[in-house]
Amino acid sequence: MSVRHDCGGRCLSDGEGATCHGARLRRCGGQALLGLGLALLLVGLAYQFMPSQRVSVGSREGLPRLSGFYWLETGPGNVPFRWCGPDGSVRFWGIGNSALELRLFYQAMRPSGLATVAIAVNGHTIASGAVGGAFELHRYAVPRQAVGLVGPVRVSVISEPFSAPPDTRALGAGVSWVELAPAGRPVVPPVCVVLPVLLSVAGLLAIAPLWPSSILITLAQVPALLVAAIIVREPGRLGPWLWALPATTWLLALVLFQGRRAADMARPVARLVLESQPPIWGLAVMLTLASLVFLITALVRFHVDVPFWDEWSLVPLLNKLYAGRLTFRDLIAQHNEHRPFFGRVIALALIRVTHWDTRYGVVLNLLIALATYVTLLLQLARTRLQGAPLRLAWVLPGLALLSFSLSQWENWLWDWQVLFFLHVFAVVLGLILLAGGEGSWWRVGAACLLGVVAVYTVASGMLYWLLGLPLVLTQRFPKRRERLLATGLWVLSAGLSIGYFLIGYHRTAGNPGPGYALSHLGYYLRYVTLYLATPVNAFGRSAGVAVGAIGLVLFCGLAAYLLLGARLRLRLLAPYLLLGLYSLGCAAAAGTGRLALGLVQASASRYATFSYFLWLADLVFLALSLGHLYSRASRPEALAYVGAFLMVAITTAAAVASWRGLDGCHWWYDRLAPERPALVQLRGDDESLANLYPDANLLRQRGLVLKELRLSVFRDQWQ
Repeated sequence: MSVRHDCGGRCLSDGEGATCHGARLRRCGGQALLGLGLALLLVGLAYQFMPSQRVSVGSREGLPRLSGFYWLETGPGNVPFRWCGPDGSVRFWGIGNSALELRLFYQAMRPSGLATVAIAVNGHTIASGAVGGAFELHRYAVPRQAVGLVGPVRVSVISEPFSAPPDTRALGAGVSWVELAPAGRPVVPPVCVVLPVLLSVAGLLAIAPLWPSSILITLAQVPALLVAAIIVREPGRLGPWLWALPATTWLLALVLFQGRRAADMARPVARLVLESQPPIWGLAVMLTLASLVFLITALVRFHVDVPFWDEWSLVPLLNKLYAGRLTFRDLIAQHNEHRPFFGRVIALALIRVTHWDTRYGVVLNLLIALATYVTLLLQLARTRLQGAPLRLAWVLPGLALLSFSLSQWENWLWDWQVLFFLHVFAVVLGLILLAGGEGSWWRVGAACLLGVVAVYTVASGMLYWLLGLPLVLTQRFPKRRERLLATGLWVLSAGLSIGYFLIGYHRTAGNPGPGYALSHLGYYLRYVTLYLATPVNAFGRSAGVAVGAIGLVLFCGLAAYLLLGARLRLRLLAPYLLLGLYSLGCAAAAGTGRLALGLVQASASRYATFSYFLWLADLVFLALSLGHLYSRASRPEALAYVGAFLMVAITTAAAVASWRGLDGCHWWYDRLAPERPALVQLRGDDESLANLYPDANLLRQRGLVLKELRLSVFRDQWQ
């Protein structure tokens, strides 16, 4: 029997197939070694021609590389400089291993005369001596062994400080600029540059089945050529951003691998749309675009570019980031009930790039929400293509109104809420990847990684592991042993992520625990149903409890009908069942922790981002039920009318709730906009500044840090 192999050939037996496969592996291995070798050669050659690197201590551009320095000042001759403390340091990224010449333009003025200053490179003291009070250029020889191979290079200026009353600062040396120049050959590239380049090249080489070897090896050198050009022209631009290269190339490889499958799916979806009734699709698309335009208009009108509430907790991290002392423990530390590691990483990265312009964070929130919307839309299309009696045009307006609803106004206007949008996207994408049930290892692996993202953005991500377990257990792997291994990987990943999350975890002050919920069970159930009603509730808290209960009853009743009455396959309904249960689980978890704060907490707009999946599941189940009824020879007209009425009612309620969200947008703008000028001047009474953060004194202290770092409202006030 002939066997088709990936190499494109046709082998006559299993033995010949194994030989063909082995030859292909050897050929791909040779391509990988050649591509990686060429990349290493390009980077190595570039380092032989690398010019000197200078960090201007008295400039805005040099600020991220400094640690232990004070604010900008101007010395004699209009020389810009900064005083350092007893130990000020400057970091250089991407310096190769070779003998160097260190050039320092600085002074160490003292009331009593000269000061003794020690110069260290990576902790190795290379010089020590007396320095006067006038700015002079000092040159020091740096031996190769002090530079190291890992990088970056840290130059420290160490001295005994003094104070000049009334200035209370401990002043060491005044530094204007620092420069490192190669003083010997050969120059060995550092690991911090070589490793991301090689990983980037490996990501491009991973798409070997799609292109001939010569084209692929040439294409794979693009990251190496880019980095080599930077090394030769402007080495000062090298930095931690290099790690974005491997992330980008591996993502590109994944997209290219799945591109053919997506194209195969897109063709029948397009045919499905064209065969449907054009007026219905036109109305659905028009409502979808209208909800998105309405949201964007509100964001432009009501967003205020100022840090708010929880965002002020980022200021100590920013101080450490700019001082080069930020650690993994700082990023993963507990915040309320959560450990928002990925949210902090994204927020700090955006702040570094945009100098804390919160508008970029709001745009990022919108892009992540769009990605979630597209993921859900593709899942609906897949459900229809699998033979389910689902008409997409019936669900599309509701999906858009729920996804882009202004009932979530707090999350839309607050860039800190990237936590919620990223968490929801990880949960949705992970469950939908598993719902395919194709027995694919890459799907299981990607779902495990998405689970880690879900847990380390919002604590309710722990639910994801429980909801995804049935999908992993039913994956259609060809061998039972593979299914067991996949289940073991899932359980191990869940145990490690949740276990590490719980190390050192402590209950927050406002969290009464599950005992309080059990002792107030009726109140707890009202909290949960009101939480679930948030995306469609425009009728107040009392009616919201009833609305949430109706949504929950619909979810359970329709699921039972589709499984037992319509006899639809469980795997067909699994994504929507699990997403609805996810909303219910989030409501139950929030009620356990926040019940003592009252029902007003349950109706907070931020929770609509988690609870709208229950209503989406209701819409899908109603559409499937109507499709099943209309496919029957003798359909019960009354039930069909009831189902259609419920779909229209849910969609209309979502639209009204979104419109009512404008009230929240007005409240947000009226609260924050008047406080921005007061923050710029770091003035204002405590009651006024409490609109931005509850502790006005702490806000003023952290505002001074932002002013020194030239971030947020101070980013345009550079001297």
